[in-house]
Amino acid sequence: MELEAERGDYDLTNPLSQEPAHLAALGRMAATLYRDILTDYTAAGVTLDGFGANLPAGQIGWAVGAETASTEYLDDYDSFREAGNILGSAGNSASGSRSRWAGFGELSIPIFEGVEATVAARYDSYDDFGTATSPQVALRYQPLDMVVLRASWGKGFKAPNLTQLYQSRSQSFNDVTDVFRCQEMGTSPCPTFQVENFTGGNPDLQAETAESFNFGVIVEPIPSLTFSIDYYNVEIEDVVQSLSLSTILQLENNNTLPSGVVVRRGARTGNARGRLVSIDNVYANVAVRETTGFDLRLHYEADLADGLFSVDVEASKQDEYELTPNPFDPPTDLLDGNLFPDRRGAVTLRWSRDTVTLNYIGRFIGAHGNYDSHHTHDLIGVYGFRWGGEISGGVRNLMDEDPGIDDVNGWDDDALYLYSVAGRVPFISYRHTF
Repeated sequence: MELEAERGDYDLTNPLSQEPAHLAALGRMAATLYRDILTDYTAAGVTLDGFGANLPAGQIGWAVGAETASTEYLDDYDSFREAGNILGSAGNSASGSRSRWAGFGELSIPIFEGVEATVAARYDSYDDFGTATSPQVALRYQPLDMVVLRASWGKGFKAPNLTQLYQSRSQSFNDVTDVFRCQEMGTSPCPTFQVENFTGGNPDLQAETAESFNFGVIVEPIPSLTFSIDYYNVEIEDVVQSLSLSTILQLENNNTLPSGVVVRRGARTGNARGRLVSIDNVYANVAVRETTGFDLRLHYEADLADGLFSVDVEASKQDEYELTPNPFDPPTDLLDGNLFPDRRGAVTLRWSRDTVTLNYIGRFIGAHGNYDSHHTHDLIGVYGFRWGGEISGGVRNLMDEDPGIDDVNGWDDDALYLYSVAGRVPFISYRHTF
């Protein structure tokens, strides 16, 4: 564009000009853009289970297993956008591969009459970031035939995804105020200037780790009706997060820079740190996320003269969803903000007779931020053949409900995390089981 403007062919003052020279310049400036995304995932596993020794309250149950998996990932942008030569568009390619294996085991131990404990553990080994062990302990107590109390504690992890690990880095120049150097030099007011920084993947990322607690009760007042309510608390540490430049300088000042985040400076000026040269502002394990809430479930079924009818209701209510983005900022309550609804629900009505099953599924997402509540309805029918085949068909999103739209700012790509943009989807499929 700069070259065409310098030559006088591209008219900067009238981009919609129809002059032949201007149109010819536009043709020479055109580029073919593409983005190819490929994920190849392969997995295999085996599980064995059975019963062990007899105890006074019952028999011990056990299960063990192992699995292995590999993933190859490619997100390929065209060279024009990678070089920053396309106005209004940019992108960085990413690629990587990962393989892992895991072993796990579980014991179900009857302690007393009506009291049962479950102990489980899982060990994962990744070839790119390391290993993790996830234990879990659960307790089940049935004081009455119609009531069950349950509680559990566990730890888990989430490995960084391949984009966060291997995404190519982008160069940028952003404003920053080096307040700590100003303090050491006695400079006031402290100037703001642009510093070269690089954003992208960080091969030094570690896993996000979680600890969870759950307490619940199940009530079965009649054999055909079951109701349950559970309270949960989940805290996730070392959440992968992008950092602001000012936060990075605070971390540097405290000597707590996350692995992979680098601040480069020139030579010291007397007793003051050197001037900023560049910053590697890559993904880092710094944030903490905590959520609490309730899950409710109801199941009812009735054996009618013309078939079996059942109702399933699931609802969730989040009480708290806090994010602490870094050690220097207070927790932020995300609930009811855009893309963080505190209420969700689903209702499934099912009727089946012999080899025919009909389903209605209604889903609900509560209002949040500038988004109204959202409802969708699915109708699905299934017919099973005697030879092992099964044909299903129906309509997803029967009422053609639009995705959520911010009633203040309009369409937002982030809404894709919550809503489908497919609209009404008729479908038919066949599955065969050997």
